[in-house]
Amino acid sequence: MAAANQKDAAVQPYGYGDFSGLHQPATRSMEGITKLASKIDDFKQLRLVPDVRSAIVKELTTNSVCRDINSNHLKPTEIQAAAIKIMQEKRRNPEELRTFVLSAETGSGKTWAYLAPMLSKLKEDELAAGWDIIKDKQQIRAVVLVPTHELLTQVYGTLAAVSEDLGLNVFKWGGGTPYNELFDKLEHRIDVMVTTPNKLKTITTLRRLNSPLKLFQQVKYIAVDEADTLMDKSWVEDTYDCIQLCPNTTDLVFVSATIPREFNRTVEKLFPVATPIATAKIHKIPKSIDFKVIDAAAAPYKGSRNKALAQILYAIHKDGTEQGFEKRVLIFVNEKKDIEKLGELLVETYGHDVTTIMGGRDGDSADTRGEKIALFLNPPRRLEDIGETGEIQSQLKVLVTTDVLARGLNFHGIKNVVLYHVPNTSIDLVHRAGRTGRMNTKGRVFMIVNNQDKGWVKGLPAVVKKQIPLA
Repeated sequence: MAAANQKDAAVQPYGYGDFSGLHQPATRSMEGITKLASKIDDFKQLRLVPDVRSAIVKELTTNSVCRDINSNHLKPTEIQAAAIKIMQEKRRNPEELRTFVLSAETGSGKTWAYLAPMLSKLKEDELAAGWDIIKDKQQIRAVVLVPTHELLTQVYGTLAAVSEDLGLNVFKWGGGTPYNELFDKLEHRIDVMVTTPNKLKTITTLRRLNSPLKLFQQVKYIAVDEADTLMDKSWVEDTYDCIQLCPNTTDLVFVSATIPREFNRTVEKLFPVATPIATAKIHKIPKSIDFKVIDAAAAPYKGSRNKALAQILYAIHKDGTEQGFEKRVLIFVNEKKDIEKLGELLVETYGHDVTTIMGGRDGDSADTRGEKIALFLNPPRRLEDIGETGEIQSQLKVLVTTDVLARGLNFHGIKNVVLYHVPNTSIDLVHRAGRTGRMNTKGRVFMIVNNQDKGWVKGLPAVVKKQIPLA
């Protein structure tokens, strides 16, 4: 036992900021996950319905950020291999609730880690006796809960890409979805509903539905994506209400790139027998990221973050990378009030092509955010293709935003992220930096600091290089 304790203490997490907010899983547990996953180098080794496996491989080869992916031999990521293996194990009592907590580094493929078992089980259920009797009845069979409209759209898009091949009805119940569309879908069954906790709860209040609570009786599978957000003090009541609406759930999965201490305590209290599935890279900034700290207090910036930012953008523009493609840069600020001001400066003083996105009640609507963000979520455009459309070419597109876009979103091919302010917590740092360097692709993060920022900030590049987890 002493040896195990020594091993856990071997690599101490890096204390980020004035307080530590992250819970680090036991080393022995993470090493067990690594060992389990190391034995799996192909999706064919995982217990999945063949049609589901084929659909996953097809979707991954089509939409992966990796360009050299091979559909004939596609290796699951560590979290995918471990999660699917463990969640698909045969059980003594299949009707009993099992709860899982999936946690892995940003950009590690967590979406398919929880969707693959969910879809496979849905297809297995269709083979059971009596399916033909209930298959056309009003029901919801599985639910994916997410915190934002952007993530809702992304997860729905992943499901929609495989739904036709699998004969599954998937539905996006978001802020802009007309109620008539919901009523039309509920004429029959919904296999997977992607929604937010607040939107799911509205279904229980709809007078047009007869006994709306009955819709949730058939829900067997629930995934809570970005669970550290949906289980924090501002969301947990609504999220837990949604789980309670579904009394016959057999699989409940919490998914996150970080495990805040508060989140860990909440899950342990509400679901004390949850099975943790955490990778060894949790809370580490991916080593594929080149992390740079830019001191705005030094010459020639003389304390100006704006001058430091202008120089960073100039260097990115002129560095000779991504030749032939439109470059995109994400800039994160700490407060919404700084977004428009910084955006105007970059346009008027430095002539950049800037998009600004704000969340919250006073910010952009969900639809507006979706339109603005599309250019950054999709793969980079070829400059020659842009020229053919008659659009004015800009080799550098800049997006300024806050944490509203730092959670879970898969920015295809984004190579550069700028942290205009030092993130307030290690949780924010992990999520913001994680918008690049996904699936082991190369990326760069530039963090601007000045004399007001603590000295520990300057140690972050070494922390990334040595792969030390953040606390």
